[in-house]
Amino acid sequence: MFKKNKKENLEGGYILAFALILTSILLAISFSTSRIISSEILFSRITENNKIAYLAANQGLDCAQYLNSYFKISPDNSIILDSVNLGGKVDFENNANNKIFIPTNPFVNLNMKSYEDIYCASDGTYNKMFSVYSNSVQEVIDNMNNSISSFNIIGDSDNATTTFSLILKENPLSNNSIERCVLVSFVKNKSNILGKKDSYNITSTGYSSCNSYDKSKVSRTIYKYYNY
Repeated sequence: MFKKNKKENLEGGYILAFALILTSILLAISFSTSRIISSEILFSRITENNKIAYLAANQGLDCAQYLNSYFKISPDNSIILDSVNLGGKVDFENNANNKIFIPTNPFVNLNMKSYEDIYCASDGTYNKMFSVYSNSVQEVIDNMNNSISSFNIIGDSDNATTTFSLILKENPLSNNSIERCVLVSFVKNKSNILGKKDSYNITSTGYSSCNSYDKSKVSRTIYKYYNY
């Protein structure tokens, strides 16, 4: 009788040990599978955020070139300053209010296009370019992180840097609520050589989110250099 009970106890111990080992194996497989799935989800999110950030950077670059190419009062004088004399904001407003227009668009009154009515990456009803003037580049960045578009201009008699941020939204009438941000620095060097035009470089950094606390936020930067 004692031997029989001892045998049954041994068999029960083997079964319990086997069950524990099997449970450990299943838990390990489950844990590994969960990690793989989590990694795939994270990779997918990063890929999507990279795409959004690059799109924002590309739109920022397009907006900068759009301003420089189409908003002019003469072939050599665009809304983007190449020098600062009285002060960034004062010089900009004096220049921008001086009959800025889109020369290739027949639907726009050539003498009535104010800088306050310029929009980008939209149909002209959202994504306003110059809504708030900031006193420093850091203030432009701070505004961007609070979903506010703004701009700043600094420089001297030989060059000027226009920095602007844009909160790029989809059409408000659509169901797409994606909001992305872009910070653009447009540096223009004034040419003092007769017959030689200005040179410039543009740095456009797009962000997948306007929330500075978003840990999944990524950025992508595009550079554009142009020397005449």
